[in-house]
Amino acid sequence: MDNIRLPYIAAILFVLASLPGPPAEAQPPNALTPDEQQAGWVLLFDGTSLTGWTTSGDLDAWGVKSGEVVITKPGKGWWLRTDRMYRDFELTLEFTTPREGNSGLGLRGSSTGDPAFTGLELQILASHGEEPNVGNCGAVYGAIAPSVMAVKPAGEWNSYRVLLVGDTLDVWLNGQQIHTAQKLDDRGYIHDPKNKSPLRDRLTTGYISLQDHGDPARFRNIKIKDLSPDRDPGGFEPIFNGKDTTGWKQRGGGTWQAEEGTLVGRDGPGHLFSEKTFTDFEARAFVKVNTKGNSGLYFRTHPKKEDPNTWPDGYEAQVDHHDPKNFTGCIYDRAWPAVFKSPITRDNAWFDYRIRAVGNQVQTWINGVEMVQATLDAFPAGHFALQTHHKGNEIMYRDIQVRDISTGVKGAAAPAAGKPIRVVYCTESLGFRHEVLPETVAIMAGLGHTLDWLDVATTEVSSILTPETLAQVDVVVLYTTGPLPIDVGALVKWVEGGGALVGVHSATDTLSANPAYVQLIGGIFDGHPWNEEVDIVLNEPGHRAVKPFVGSATKGPRVRFADEIYQFKSLNAKNQILMSLAPDTPKAQAGRAYPLVWCREVGKGRMFYTALGHRPEVWRDQRFVDHVAAGIKWAAHR
Repeated sequence: MDNIRLPYIAAILFVLASLPGPPAEAQPPNALTPDEQQAGWVLLFDGTSLTGWTTSGDLDAWGVKSGEVVITKPGKGWWLRTDRMYRDFELTLEFTTPREGNSGLGLRGSSTGDPAFTGLELQILASHGEEPNVGNCGAVYGAIAPSVMAVKPAGEWNSYRVLLVGDTLDVWLNGQQIHTAQKLDDRGYIHDPKNKSPLRDRLTTGYISLQDHGDPARFRNIKIKDLSPDRDPGGFEPIFNGKDTTGWKQRGGGTWQAEEGTLVGRDGPGHLFSEKTFTDFEARAFVKVNTKGNSGLYFRTHPKKEDPNTWPDGYEAQVDHHDPKNFTGCIYDRAWPAVFKSPITRDNAWFDYRIRAVGNQVQTWINGVEMVQATLDAFPAGHFALQTHHKGNEIMYRDIQVRDISTGVKGAAAPAAGKPIRVVYCTESLGFRHEVLPETVAIMAGLGHTLDWLDVATTEVSSILTPETLAQVDVVVLYTTGPLPIDVGALVKWVEGGGALVGVHSATDTLSANPAYVQLIGGIFDGHPWNEEVDIVLNEPGHRAVKPFVGSATKGPRVRFADEIYQFKSLNAKNQILMSLAPDTPKAQAGRAYPLVWCREVGKGRMFYTALGHRPEVWRDQRFVDHVAAGIKWAAHR
């Protein structure tokens, strides 16, 4: 799917300055500092073994010596990769190469094929003193040249620091930033500039890899902070071996064959069935179709008894980027997204499909974004089947994997019927991450299931807020922090055209370096002098979002409330103040305004913001939940 992102240089420098970087020289190799452990960093290499790593090449060509990953049989090891996938992350590692040495750091690559081109490669090359280009050290190989040549002379140790979130890449080499907010866009080719392979069409998640290019490169201090909204839990097993169709049985028309690690189906109609059957599981696969291509990833399916070569019985996770009803992410003719009403995928671009089926609860995700959450009772178990739909069709699958899930896990209820307000609740945090967020996600999702006027999709991927996505929703709710890669221009245009933006708590601690966002949200965080019970003035007790507090108000009217209390700067003069901190609060500065809840008309649309919501007990307070729900309803003109 397209991820349109806004440059965020100034803000990201501030955030990254607070994140753990490469260890100081005094730090023992291949170890985490207490601060790194606290911040969520983990070692990818423990300094003594290759635990957590594997390869499609010769594993014996890799080894460990003196706390370093080494290539013992140069030219035989292919790519050494992690055994888990990473979508969004910050990564640090050190490397050294001999004179004229060549290697690479693979990001978001597949287990088969060349990770340099299924995902992307940061080049490792002894190119000290050369002019930067798309083939030397620091380059996104074959796509983006580094801004400076920062690699040290051959034989010396170098350090990479990589931040990859959505379609935005930042890279430091030996402390110098060589890529700043680079977009994974139409740049990119495979070996020859004529052989185009746009970065935007490659995988959006995958493995971290180290390349054996035939030279004895060495690596150490490999650490990662996983920022993915859908972290890989591990335990997935391949059901396609990358070489042939062993373990599968073809029925109907079309052809299926393995090509360079990819399972390719052509023409049709026909299906390829797994020999194994599954009941409760989580499955994932990388998928791509050609122009006007059509496929389906069937599960809990069986060939029809009366005609095993026709359409099978079972659930079909649809693959069709053009069908206005049953588009990619839907369960064909059975379940559809509550929020998205058209595809978020496109032809000729890879996407990752995830399916979870436990009992009668079925969920699907596309590129980490939840699509379907439904209760389906028709099929309890069965095969997987891949579909090739029609003559001229070409469908490609990589890394088809499954993990068993124990039964008895309670799923979510089906979305409410009718035409409710369509809400996307986003909690992506590139700054401070609030501990309460998982609880807020559950509460917001619960509102979507219990209120017949509300549908809620939750995500930690702010990059889905493209013009195409915004056109399909009524309200965007942000409980976020940091320099999010949001297309602010598109967001502003959408609100002005009739959309609704709702901000909760740290939505004002988001994109603080972007004036358009600050004006839209109505102000920016300027500290929290209070984290205690305070008096809050109900400035507009008749407003529907304030009414939940009126019943517990004292004269004034005021309400006693315990939470982390923000103060703000750069306030929009057009804000309508609904609730504010009492001016006689200790530590409050005379003459300074302390608004806490405000709203505003924005063109044909509306925005609503509440500074409350830091503490878990606030979200457990029905007054606050009703306050947020009423704010959403007001913002949506309902």
